[in-house]
Amino acid sequence: MGGQHGVENTVKVLDLLIEGGNIAEDIIKDNGSAFQKMAHLLQLTDELAGLSTFNASDFKLEVGELDSEDLSTLYERFKTKFDLADDHVEGLVEEGLGMVKEGYAFTKKIIDFANKVKGSKVS
Repeated sequence: MGGQHGVENTVKVLDLLIEGGNIAEDIIKDNGSAFQKMAHLLQLTDELAGLSTFNASDFKLEVGELDSEDLSTLYERFKTKFDLADDHVEGLVEEGLGMVKEGYAFTKKIIDFANKVKGSKVS
């Protein structure tokens, strides 16, 4: 993977967001008691425990260093873990995230190119 800081903190945030989305759907669709809805929220404990070692400064550095390989790895992780009962909606979310991934990679290329041009000496 690309950056010197890896993606450990980024994966923790991604996993929490994915599981949060999955659980939100469970809560919305569950017509059970408040106790049952609370049980769904307790499913987040693994991801919340993972955030105990989360470092916001490293997360910011990680996101700034993401390359196309990192983005593809994170995108595939999302597709594997994110699961909605409505496959059509799930597909739309995945398609939208794919566009964000491509947009990020394209924007990073533009920034890298602009920095390259700035660093060039004109004779």
